[in-house]
Amino acid sequence: MHAPLRRRDDRWAVLTAVSITFSLTILNVTIVNVAMADIRQALGATMESLQWMTTVYLMIFASLLVAGGFIADRLGPALLFMIGTAVFVAASLVGGLAESIGWLMIGRIGQGIGAALAVPTSLTLIKQSFPHGPEQARAISLWIGCSSLSLAVGMYLGGALVEWLGWQSIFFLNLPVGLAALLLGRALWRDQLAGPRDRISELRQLDVPGLVLSIVALATLTWTCIELGAGLASRTFLVSLGAFLAAATAFLLVERRSANPLMPLTLIRQSDVWRGCLSGILVSFCFYGLLFFLGVFFQFQLGYSPSQTGLAFLPMTGTTVFGNMIGGQLTVTQGPHRTISIGAAMGLSGTLASIPGLSEGVAIYACLALIGLGVAIAVPAMTFLVVRRTGSGMASLVSGLLNTTRQIGAVLGIGLFGALANLYQGHLDDAFPIVLGMSGLAFAVCLIINAEPLAKIRIR
Repeated sequence: MHAPLRRRDDRWAVLTAVSITFSLTILNVTIVNVAMADIRQALGATMESLQWMTTVYLMIFASLLVAGGFIADRLGPALLFMIGTAVFVAASLVGGLAESIGWLMIGRIGQGIGAALAVPTSLTLIKQSFPHGPEQARAISLWIGCSSLSLAVGMYLGGALVEWLGWQSIFFLNLPVGLAALLLGRALWRDQLAGPRDRISELRQLDVPGLVLSIVALATLTWTCIELGAGLASRTFLVSLGAFLAAATAFLLVERRSANPLMPLTLIRQSDVWRGCLSGILVSFCFYGLLFFLGVFFQFQLGYSPSQTGLAFLPMTGTTVFGNMIGGQLTVTQGPHRTISIGAAMGLSGTLASIPGLSEGVAIYACLALIGLGVAIAVPAMTFLVVRRTGSGMASLVSGLLNTTRQIGAVLGIGLFGALANLYQGHLDDAFPIVLGMSGLAFAVCLIINAEPLAKIRIR
């Protein structure tokens, strides 16, 4: 057990540190989208390589999130936060210095490892540093707001940096900002890192087979999505699909028999948990998949510069700041299911209105803003939904499960929409209606699974 920080200044320094690191990990999911054309030209990358560059970060991030939370509970969140942030900064240096797509992939893998170690500790450190009540609520709101703001303006700033200083600058940007987080977090060394590590022996309980199989399953799932561009009957697609099914089946069998499973299957059977996690997969599939496809469309089809691409993303990402605040209020007044349904309905409306021929010019950006706003409204409600009936001892695990499933949704979206972009190279406008149709279908499913509980409430 770690005592709260004693000095008020230290507590706000720690809040700033964890907010910076969390914002960097969120920003680096999408900021590479504005640099794809430059990276492709500089490193000779293929479209498949660009997909892997984006998804490998999410894949590692998702597969190690739960393990990161498990390790943090044993070694202490302060130590894991500092290690994770340091790994993320070092990996960003590797990415910025990369002279081949292979080294860039290594940097992205390192970023995913660092993010998976640091992110699960953020909320825990805030709760340890601030007492219960309005001050803690204010701290959590600021933490969420910083990540939303970084997503909103980060892609535009990233585009400007790429145009002025080259694609490497989006990785070098993480160095001074990440080092600032480490310096601000020095209070953690004084107040929390000095405690005994009496739970290190419990690391042996980590479900290593489950962890390895989850990484293999996510890697082969990503490979399967990317190979869709080669056709459903292609040998590589069939091999990747078979490998994924084998890894996923083995993972479920191991988790079912494990004494300390990485992902307790009993949790997924709970109505709120599976609805919240499935909603997370669906909205992340749409949001991050669209961001990737639009990045390709803007740069390779329309010939936008990096700064123009970042500016074109602003309507979709800028609304997330307001959407998260609105979603939090709606969750309190309307309940999580209705709030998720409202967000999904807005996303569905935005995708349908974005179909070429129905929306042109400035109107398309209004539709993208509606999609971004709908997704941002739904996210806080998902978090509340999955933890509201969960005991305090399982809240972190369930929250980690939601974050993992959201990253899986992003991997699926980028993989599938990237495969379409690869298949329709030179004719991306023909793929746009397909992408929008798939996004609309995902939003519709999200709306349906959250409408059923609402119907039961009305009947009662």
